[in-house]
Amino acid sequence: MQAYNDIWSNVVDVLSEEYSKNVIALWFTSLKLHELTDSRALIICDMPYKYGIIKTKYATAIADALEKTVGFRVEVI
Repeated sequence: MQAYNDIWSNVVDVLSEEYSKNVIALWFTSLKLHELTDSRALIICDMPYKYGIIKTKYATAIADALEKTVGFRVEVI
């Protein structure tokens, strides 16, 4: 859905303020926002090994960036 793509693009822009271009390219640009509700965001990862790393290292940063983008806090799944 184009709206989700636009939201995710804005999230990556927010994350770019905190992380280097290399980190953004490696961990965030291949992710897709698949679903967004008032309480959660479902993020699709292209490679299974990345999922664990993103969940433990970057889920909070993604949630923060989503909050800045959409105006409310969600759980990142």
